[in-house]
Formats: sequence, structure tokens, C-alpha cells
Amino acid sequence: MGVESRFGSLRYAVHTVTGPLEQAFPDLFRHDEFKKLLLDKNGQRLVKYLIFLYDYNSDLIFEHQTNLVARKDAAALEAGFARGPDEKWPKYLQKVMDMGDKLFVACILRYLKLQKNDVWMDIVTTEQELDEFQRMRLTPIKELDDTKQKDVLMKACDVRVKHLKNRYTEFFGLNKDLQAAEFEECITPENALRILGNKAPWEEVDEEPVEQTAETSSV
Repeated sequence: MGVESRFGSLRYAVHTVTGPLEQAFPDLFRHDEFKKLLLDKNGQRLVKYLIFLYDYNSDLIFEHQTNLVARKDAAALEAGFARGPDEKWPKYLQKVMDMGDKLFVACILRYLKLQKNDVWMDIVTTEQELDEFQRMRLTPIKELDDTKQKDVLMKACDVRVKHLKNRYTEFFGLNKDLQAAEFEECITPENALRILGNKAPWEEVDEEPVEQTAETSSV
């Protein structure tokens, strides 16, 4: 299967463009966030990475279902990025992958709004939260002020795993053959040593409402 047929349903067919993206898709770059992103020397590839990763019609969703880390890696390769001799991504790209670049996050939010798909927006947000919480769970207990934080983190992850199961069921709809039979938590061993600088919002995850299933929410 060729690249064009693989990504034929993207909102912006970045996989077919060899010249400047702003000339091919002027309506996308009328938004300030994307104009600013182009000022980065890697702006063209970053826009491609964003679309390969966050377009809800991207084939990478189906090729790497429920696995955010694998999907990010695949999107980076499709966008033209390469790992270094140490098999790590360039530092600036890893910062983008870890949601550490505010401008890129603003571009993501803008793109999600353009797609007007609330379910996919919720999936993207929840997957990122789950990835961050799972990395926090890898913090050695001796480094925590309160060992109960581990239990709270586990609960936060469990809530989001269940929520994602329901949302993916809703997203894929009747196309059950496109959805993975078993949900796998996206543990990130390559990110284990890069613990987030901010403390987890413990108070936010102490109480979580019971999630509706796709069946009950459609009644």
C-alpha cells in the first residue's frame, strides 16, 4: 500500500506535498499558531508530524490503536524526522512529544478544534494524561513525600484506561474490526527517567465519576 492510499483521508494531504505547506494549505496557515510554528527551522516537519498524529482520519490511529507512544514515533518517521546514533529523538522533538512546547500544544488544540470531533479531542487529551500519569508512577517510592500518592496515581490511570475504552468504542462505532481486541496501557520505558517537573494534581483525581459505557450513553 502506497503512502498516498495510506493517508488518503487526511484533512490536509501533507504526505503529497513537496513544497512549502503554507502554499498548499493557506487556510490552515491563516491561524496564528501555525504561522508562528513555521518560524521554527523544523516548522514544516512539525506541522506534518502534528497532522499525521492528530488528524482523526490518520491511518496511524488504526495501525497503532490505543498506543500513543508508538503512534508518536510513527508520526515522527512519516514527517521526516530521524533518531540519532543513540536511537533517541532530537531533544527539540522529544520536548514536543512530551508536550513541553507551548506553541506546539496551541497548534494541537487549534487543529482539534478545526476537526470539530469532540470524541477524538477527548481521546487525545485523555491519552496524554494517561501517558503522563504512568510516567509519574515510575517515580521511586523513596522520592515521594507520601507513599499514598502511588495509590492515587494508580487510580488516576485506571479511570483513564476505562474512559478510553469507552471513547474508542464510540470513536470506531460499528467498525469493530478496526478496534484492537484488547486495550493495552501505553507504558513508556524510554521516558521513565524523564519524570515530569510538576507534581501530579492529586486533588483532581481523588474523586472520579463513574464513566458511562458507549451503550448507556447512547440511550
